[in-house]
Amino acid sequence: MKIIEYEDLIKIYLAICRQVPPEQLKVSFQAIGFDFLRIKGCSDKETILNCLRFLYRRDRVYELVDILSQSNVLVDWEEQLEPIKLESKVIHKAESNIYKILSDHFTVDELRELCFFLNIDHEDLPDVWVKNEVDLSVESIQKYLVNENIQFDTLQIDEINRILRLSWAHEFYEYYKKRRLNNDRLWNYIVYMKPNLFENE
Repeated sequence: MKIIEYEDLIKIYLAICRQVPPEQLKVSFQAIGFDFLRIKGCSDKETILNCLRFLYRRDRVYELVDILSQSNVLVDWEEQLEPIKLESKVIHKAESNIYKILSDHFTVDELRELCFFLNIDHEDLPDVWVKNEVDLSVESIQKYLVNENIQFDTLQIDEINRILRLSWAHEFYEYYKKRRLNNDRLWNYIVYMKPNLFENE
């Protein structure tokens, strides 16, 4: 049994996103002996994240890597992640605006991916925030909107989804601050995911 470091898990994730068709991931995951329906998400990226988290907790990621490598659909995964360095003045300037950056430029799916990069299990966040779309039949969502004085029955679904996305960004950053995690690491991945936001810095 080969145990991998979390940084390697991120590289494997990026390689699978870029190289492995969804159907091939399904076949390979089932070949290890697991039910694909247990990890299937709302998007291809979420499915890959679920798959790797599931295997990582069981120290079985390399079984998937071996199968994909033998099929010649996963190559050079070790080269997927380049170190990212930001000047301190850029970090200082952006830090005061972090909520706006997250809420304006990250989808819920991308925030979930950011959690993965930072080794934060998005399932540790409140249930309301882990969905890609809002299900108005969910009582907890209705209660949240009422508590925020938002009349959900008069809003369009895209407006409600935007409200929930903004709240998700807020919840993510509050959770991150509460854990007192490394801000440099957070910014490295924000820049990695959204380099165009910092092109003129």
